[in-house]
Amino acid sequence: MLYFGCDTKNYRTKDSIKLIEYVFQNYEYLKLENLIKTNFDLWKENNLKNFKIDKGLGNNIDIYYPKLDYSSIPIKKEDKDKTSVVINIETNLQAPVYENSKIGEISVYCNSEKLLGVNVLSCFYIPKKNSYNYFIEILKDYSNLLNSFKI
Repeated sequence: MLYFGCDTKNYRTKDSIKLIEYVFQNYEYLKLENLIKTNFDLWKENNLKNFKIDKGLGNNIDIYYPKLDYSSIPIKKEDKDKTSVVINIETNLQAPVYENSKIGEISVYCNSEKLLGVNVLSCFYIPKKNSYNYFIEILKDYSNLLNSFKI
């Protein structure tokens, strides 16, 4: 029986060692979990207050991404600096927004090739305003208008 196209166990062992050495010399692990967490936390810090939820009972939202299937992947050493994280999240939403509903995606690229995509989800439910909520808003606006006039 031939393994790796080799006739003997000695040749197979030498070829296996060459393959292993090649991998260790040319590849290293890209820690996806750290890369995504760092970029996502920075995005949240800069953008979380920019959400607008049309007809929603509030604009306060929190988002997360599910646990990754794997925390790191092997990548060529020469390509490690050519990786990027693209975060695409919709900040203008329509109520109701359901808990765990997809509102965006985080993608990891290397040399313009997509390595990974993970969904961004809402943490909790944001209901749609009803007629009572609009009535209360009108009363508050009217009260504020009356209070703004000085007699």
